[in-house]
Amino acid sequence: MKKIFSASVVLLAAVTLAACSNNHSSVTSKSSESKVASSSVKKSSKSSSKESNSSSSSTSSSANLETPDFVLVTDEEIANATTIGDLKTVYNKLADNYIKYSGEIREKLPESERTDFDKEAETALKAFEESKQTLSDQLSQFGPDDLEVPAEVRDPFLQSVKEKRDKLVNVLKMSYLFVSNMPKKQ
Repeated sequence: MKKIFSASVVLLAAVTLAACSNNHSSVTSKSSESKVASSSVKKSSKSSSKESNSSSSSTSSSANLETPDFVLVTDEEIANATTIGDLKTVYNKLADNYIKYSGEIREKLPESERTDFDKEAETALKAFEESKQTLSDQLSQFGPDDLEVPAEVRDPFLQSVKEKRDKLVNVLKMSYLFVSNMPKKQ
């Protein structure tokens, strides 16, 4: 059961970040396509925030354990991203901090569980690194890092980053609670 949960958490995180990477292709879309994407993002963000609020309240009520603040990337950093280089930096920071916090949670696992976790995590970590490079390559096609991205293209991208960040933070919190509540083997 523990092995299945550990593997599920890793795969969920990989799928979430991969989806985040795939959604970034909207940066390469035309402005009119971006406006359509923006309206659908607004609709989904309302339902997603309701789900997020209900899931975090149920998570906190199911355990009397405090979770640390997992800061992947701040709202301010996201809001200040205006250039191609800024978009790359925000995404890379999101991925790098997720990997860092996942490693910290891994250290809390009993030694017997770490090998299985590592086997599953290896694929996910490769996917994270590949998604960073893919996004960088895609964005670089449109100009140098100091090129300002138009708001109608940038805003849907950044909204997607916020949504993915929130999902990844929830995955980290669930993982932390699970690992913290595992029986300690002596």
